Amino acid sequence: IEMLATCVDPNECAGSQVTINNLSADIPINTLNNAASKTYTEVDLDFSNDTVNSAEFIFTYPDAGKVQLHARYNIRDENGDPTGTYMLGSSSAFVVRPLGFYINVDGNPKAQSANQVNSAFKKAGDDFTTSLTAVQWQAADDSDGNGIPDTGADLSNNTATVNFGNETIPEVAIISDNLYLPNLGVEGNLTNNSFSDFTDGVAINGVDNNKSMTYDEVGIVSFTANLASGSYLGTVDITGVEPYVGRFIPDHFELTTSLDGDLMSVCDINTPFPAMTFAYSGQMSRSSTSSISSKGSLQYQFAPELFITAKSSNCPSGTCTTTSNYTGDFIKLLPSNVNYITPTEDSDTVDLLGAKVKLTANLSEGTFLDENEGVITYAFNTEDNFVYLRDQNTEIGPFPAKIELGIEAVSDTDGVVAIDSDGDADNGRLWVLNPEGKEIRFGRASLENSFGPETSPIGQVLSVEYYNGTDFVVADNDTCTQYNSTNVTFGSLNSVGIDSADIPAVSGAFVDIDDLPNGVTRQIVLPSVAAGNQGKVEIIYTVYPWLQYDWNWNGVEVKTLNENPSAIATFGLFRGNDRIIYIREVF
Repeated sequence: IEMLATCVDPNECAGSQVTINNLSADIPINTLNNAASKTYTEVDLDFSNDTVNSAEFIFTYPDAGKVQLHARYNIRDENGDPTGTYMLGSSSAFVVRPLGFYINVDGNPKAQSANQVNSAFKKAGDDFTTSLTAVQWQAADDSDGNGIPDTGADLSNNTATVNFGNETIPEVAIISDNLYLPNLGVEGNLTNNSFSDFTDGVAINGVDNNKSMTYDEVGIVSFTANLASGSYLGTVDITGVEPYVGRFIPDHFELTTSLDGDLMSVCDINTPFPAMTFAYSGQMSRSSTSSISSKGSLQYQFAPELFITAKSSNCPSGTCTTTSNYTGDFIKLLPSNVNYITPTEDSDTVDLLGAKVKLTANLSEGTFLDENEGVITYAFNTEDNFVYLRDQNTEIGPFPAKIELGIEAVSDTDGVVAIDSDGDADNGRLWVLNPEGKEIRFGRASLENSFGPETSPIGQVLSVEYYNGTDFVVADNDTCTQYNSTNVTFGSLNSVGIDSADIPAVSGAFVDIDDLPNGVTRQIVLPSVAAGNQGKVEIIYTVYPWLQYDWNWNGVEVKTLNENPSAIATFGLFRGNDRIIYIREVF
């Protein structure tokens, strides 16, 4: 029997031949364009006997399309010679379809978990190249023989059906995505997922950056390919699956302020409240009634907080979409990846030399308070503290503390970085937080000279003061500084032989309704000495370093600001006649 096959749709063949198996051998037959002249191939078929008179055969077409089989028999004469008269027959046109689509995503690490090593694939919204190949059937890929690729079948080594895509109405394939991880995450947007213009059974989206695919979310997805028509040349669908595509990561981070924060002046780190309404330059917190801690008195009442938002490169109207799936194990950002800039000076106030007032900031690594749908809340460390420099050039009037907390860089372990999204000139800083400050004062403690008869106790006038820009005035709202008689010592001038142990023990605050006016105390009293024991004694009161001063400054040398207040108490001077309006002792 002479046989041939013709390509009906597409009506031109790509070169593959139909093979006829006559149950004993494979015979390739001519497979021609639909309009071509018919040339046949001889095939031996076994028609059995005059009762059966039919021949069984198996045909195979290693391509795709609508084809038709044709057969003829050259009728023999009584001598068995061909007569040139033919018995003809043709099948109905029938469809041979590809087994499925092989989906190849270029560079895909095929991550199956967020923690898989080297699993980062593309940034959300970035281009990637995907090819779709219509492939032949292989027994290993269709164990149940239903003509559909098995779950997990590897189609990468299947031969392409090169006719696919050349149909009269070319078939179009669509890739759809389904989120694999994170669980309960948000489906992203997949673009350029329509495949046409197949060449030799292969269509590519992304070559030369043409129609490159993008996915604008974080996570791992699966791809499924189907025909846009849902049926190949009116038969059934063609499918393909790539179960793991990704891990997709954010394109960048954007920073915004959640809370600028507030500073407070802490006297005692063990009992920070109530806080003082101002802080002295150089002031440190106490760790007990008398000892000084290593923390500056300026500390957070409310720590500054920063929103770190993961974004894709999909930015319609200039606003990039948030990658909500940057959550859980998909977060590759650590608090240590937030690089802050340690401030060294006030942002506004200048000292007597015209330079910004210097300060020391003791900053530590912050913490993540929350993460929700791609937004991480970073809080500065509650142990952070600040202290302003105290030297002769900062002996200026009170000023509000303005401390800028700059963010230098944010970068996660995938290399995703924060951008300067506000577009302003931040002097190399990505973002700046401005905690509300407290008033800063240049302070000192002052001790007045005293006098009286040797037979009576002599009260000492001790005060805390600050420089108001013109003079030193009493700090009548200093709720922090404490006085204590144990801080009194005597200098080398002590002609009356008084001892510190003789002073009645007393302590308290400079703001006390029982010891008015505020900012001044007269509770420290020197005891009387023996009658006739007249003379002078130098009194020294030990104060915190931020209340020391250079009491012997000569107006030329640098002020040392390390002297405790001192005064002279004179025993043997009387108050005098009440009619004397004014008396002054000159030293």
